Amino acid sequence: MADRESSNKPLLRWFAQNGGTLHSCSVLVDPKVGTKVMATGAVPAGDPLISVPQSLCLSFESAKEHGFGDIIKDYPQLEQAPDEILAAHLCAERLKGSSSKWGPYVSALPREVDSPIFWDDEALSLLEGTTLHLMVAEMKKGLRRDYDNIHAPLAEQARA
Repeated sequence: MADRESSNKPLLRWFAQNGGTLHSCSVLVDPKVGTKVMATGAVPAGDPLISVPQSLCLSFESAKEHGFGDIIKDYPQLEQAPDEILAAHLCAERLKGSSSKWGPYVSALPREVDSPIFWDDEALSLLEGTTLHLMVAEMKKGLRRDYDNIHAPLAEQARA
């Protein structure tokens, strides 16, 4: 957790230097749940806790502006896969490290996520007969389809 806490300092500095604002809240690291935002007092209904400029958001639009625009023009079917383009954008920014416009944000993200989608077959078999097992199977099919539909265009463009 100390590593996450230290990665939050550059994140918060980057956030403030680029127009982000925390209103009546603070960012804390909780050993049980990780990083969280917590109100520091009463917050009237409708008041924001956090203001994030659009320029700090990783999005399908920012992907088009930062390296994926030509790929999407060449492969218009990728317009139908904004989540996958966003994931590829995030990976590309992580590879850039500190030279990325979003470096402090990307480095503050968790490196691993525990989800049944990543479990091996033995662990997944413990869910047999549950709705979650069915959902994981459908998600895996969707991920495979998405991979097949976008991997070739992205790999081809990367080689160019």
